[in-house]
Amino acid sequence: MFCKNTTIHNNNNNIIKKKIIIKNYSKIQKNNFFPMKHDYINYKKYFNEIEKNLLSKKIIPLYGAFDDYLAENIIFKILYLNSLEELSNILLVINSPGGSVSSGLAILDIINYSQNPIDTACIAMAASMGAFTLSAGNLNGRGSFPNSRIMIHQPLGGARGETVDIESQSNEILYYKLLLSNYLSEFTKKNLKTIMSDTDRDFFMSANEALNYGLIDLIIN
Repeated sequence: MFCKNTTIHNNNNNIIKKKIIIKNYSKIQKNNFFPMKHDYINYKKYFNEIEKNLLSKKIIPLYGAFDDYLAENIIFKILYLNSLEELSNILLVINSPGGSVSSGLAILDIINYSQNPIDTACIAMAASMGAFTLSAGNLNGRGSFPNSRIMIHQPLGGARGETVDIESQSNEILYYKLLLSNYLSEFTKKNLKTIMSDTDRDFFMSANEALNYGLIDLIIN
């Protein structure tokens, strides 16, 4: 049964908690007093149906921060589309603030592995690993909507612990910095020195600026 806590004061100013039982709880239930779970289930079914329809048209949304769950989701969908007999371009729609470098590199590996060319499109934002994945798409198939923002920078990280551990973690960050910079140099056709300089701080670009920089090939109108 549904209970509600109330408080009353006696003459000694002591607080007494008394439970008031709502007898018509079953009636409230029938009137959808708590519809949240029901609505969530319906929304989940609706969302899954949309996602299924998009996948049938070889459109994969990449929304949110890069992590193991996101990478697994994207990788499984690309592998599934590669298992189909028909070979045609896959579209990866990106709206991401960035995230885990290792997750982003896992997606890059599967993009390179895919027999279906993978086009990329930025909507709203592609920052950090989002921008990296955007630029890793199929040549002449990398696009952005006009009002999107694109940002590149060097890998972020921190180190703590004993001196040897800090040195090891610092070397790992430097390794990723050089690796990602070399990839960006390849994707944008810019020399490594320019990439290293531009990614030293957050480098924000509009869609037009990203087009001129070489991160994308077209603006989607």
